[in-house]
Parts: sequence; structure tokens; C-alpha cells
Amino acid sequence: MNGLAQFADVAVPVAVRGTFTYAIPDHLRDDVRLGSRVEVPLGTKRTTGFVVNLLDASTADKLKPIHAVLDDDEPALLPEIIDLCRWAAEYYIAPLGEMLRVALPANMAARGKREVVVSGEAVPLAKALKVLTRTSIDRLRDAGVLVVRDQLRDAAGVRYDRFAILESDPGDLPPKQRDLVELLRSRGGEMSVKALPPSTLDTLARKGIVRIERRPRRHTLDAFLSGGEPPPSAVELQYSNEQQVAIDAIKSSLGTFAPFLIEGVTGSGKTEVYIEVMREAVRRGEQALLLVPEISLTPVFAARLKERFGERMAILHSSLSPSERYDQWWRARRGEVDVAIGPRSALFTPFQKLGAIIVDEEGDGAYKQDPRIRDAVTGESRERRSRKIHAAAHDASRRVAAAAGRRRDRSSP
Repeated sequence: MNGLAQFADVAVPVAVRGTFTYAIPDHLRDDVRLGSRVEVPLGTKRTTGFVVNLLDASTADKLKPIHAVLDDDEPALLPEIIDLCRWAAEYYIAPLGEMLRVALPANMAARGKREVVVSGEAVPLAKALKVLTRTSIDRLRDAGVLVVRDQLRDAAGVRYDRFAILESDPGDLPPKQRDLVELLRSRGGEMSVKALPPSTLDTLARKGIVRIERRPRRHTLDAFLSGGEPPPSAVELQYSNEQQVAIDAIKSSLGTFAPFLIEGVTGSGKTEVYIEVMREAVRRGEQALLLVPEISLTPVFAARLKERFGERMAILHSSLSPSERYDQWWRARRGEVDVAIGPRSALFTPFQKLGAIIVDEEGDGAYKQDPRIRDAVTGESRERRSRKIHAAAHDASRRVAAAAGRRRDRSSP
């Protein structure tokens, strides 16, 4: 035995509460980790599931095995996101697998396709297979006439680039292989395979000198940001007395669970308070999340955040292409992002050190759709011991504060 887990509890996105336990085959012991997306059998089909617990033993007999690990590198789900989804599943009485599916980009829930082929030599009825019912196919499979294979597809709409990464000191090599290794060294040990000779690269990969890695294509989102307002100058802002009071109050709660309500009409300066709180979180080595109720607001806020945080900002937005959304999500997952902005679904951004959650215009109806975001924000903030900042117009502040079920510190910029 190698000391690794032999079984895994897997949450599957179906209308069933609880999880299913699967055996981990020996060849997958190193790859199956907490948070991994895996391909598992469910009934007569295969589907995507999420590993939520690892087990050394199980009392069940004849458990089905996990068929494959679908993540290229790191597990898709952080432990913090799994914990949030567990809480939300209990609170909203929802299947855990469905909550975990919502926490990932939509195109990461790989869907399967079924392939039916004739086993052995072709039979005269092969042309009729296209119109067979499922029952007929099952009978022919049991008789050994057909072979049925279930396959899972890659995340839909995501484009990938391949990179060559230098893995080891190769020693003596033929001239062409040596030249390629030296080229990789001169580029920091990795580069795109597009500019490299395929045959030489394949030879080095077979020798274990070079590793080929597939990565989602990066996107700049310049076209998206062009819809925002011109950002202010990078000169340090001068805050009004009301803004400074709000900023100081929020900063004093660093490292604790502390809800705040910022009151102010449109144009009163709430955005500047948001940005300063987010900057303070980043200075402390934490991340910050800004939730907005209307998709049309995102380019405006994004342009402001881009000015302050540069490339370490992610936009999680439904109008982006599947490939762009996947890229933004993975940047956050890999720790390449300090702040993120998006609608209510952005609450599941995979931040490891979330220090502040800001809910802009918290009384907006978009937050009241099922599942309601207000209580989920509270659960996430308490779990992470982060600051929760709600912003509302003056006429909504009393109702918002009452809905929280407890006292909130209140500031008016």
C-alpha cells in the first residue's frame, strides 16, 4: 500500500441529496484529490462528479471505480469553495452536486456522448443501428454484437495552447535536441510549442527531458473594458470626511467577520470607498470580491478596478465567451488575481484568502432571485472571517439593515 486514499465520496450534479462512494483504482491514486473533477459511472451512464471526501476504508462491497480525473493540473474546487457549497446545500436544501456545479464555469460540467460500434466483423444489420431504441441496443450489447462506449468531452468553447517545459538536465544530446534544450533554457525553461520542431520535441518528451502541458488560452478582455467609463487619474485620491470615516471603520475590523452598511445615493462616492477597502485587503495579502446587481454596471466598475489593480483583476461575467469566462476563473484559481468583479454567481470565485466581499446596491431585486445571495454572502463571510460590506441607497437602508437580522455598523459617504 502507498498510504493514499482508496475510496472517495463524490457529489454528482443530480437531484439526489448526499454523495456516492467510489473506489479509486491504483493508477489514479496520485491524481484523485479533494476537489478533483472525476468521471464516474452513474447507473448506465458516465457523468462528471466532484470529490468531496477521501477515505481509507469503506464498509460497502463491490464499489464502482472512478474512471478518470478530468482536471489537467490542480483540483478544480478549493476546500473553501467545497465548504461554502456544503453550507449552501444545507441552507437551501439543495443537492450538494448541483451547488458544486454552479460554483464552476458552466462549460466545466463536461457532458458525455454515447458511441455505439459493431463488435468484430460487420453484420448485415449495421446500417439499421442508427434507428435502434435504447432497449434494442442494450440487448445487442448483452449478446456481444455491439460495444457501447461513454465518453466525456472537454469544457465546451475553451481553447487551449500547448507549452513545452524543460524538466531535467539532459546530459549529452544530438545537436538538434541540444539546440532545442538551449532555446528552452534561454526562455526561462518553457515556451509555446508553435515555434518548436515537432519531431525533435516529441523525442525529448519521450525521453522525459521535456513535458508538454496544455493550458487554457489567455484573454485580455480589452473589448469588454472599452464599454466602461474613462478611469480617473492614478494620483492618490482625497477622500471626504464621510468617506474617510467609512474607510477607517471598515479597516479597523481587519481579520474578523464584520458586516457594514454603506448608505449613499448614486454619485455619493461609495465606489471610492469600495476601491480603498479592496486595496487594503490586497496590501494585507488577501483578495477582495465586488458583486454588482446589473450586468450593465460591470464594465463601469471594471474600468475603475483595472486602473487600480492592473492585470491582477478578474471579470466574471455572463456576456464573456465560454473561453474568456474559463480563463478568468482559472486565473483566480491559480492565485493570479487579487480582486474580482461580477454578478451574484461571482460569490463562488475560487479565492484562497478572501478578505472582503462588497455587495453593491444590496437592495436590488437581482439579489432576491433564487437562490438568494444575501444569506450566502453572510455564510461565506463568516466562514472566511472576512469583512462584508453592503451598499444601498438611503431609501433602502432601513429595510436592508432589518433583513440582516442583526446590527450592522452604518456609514454614509
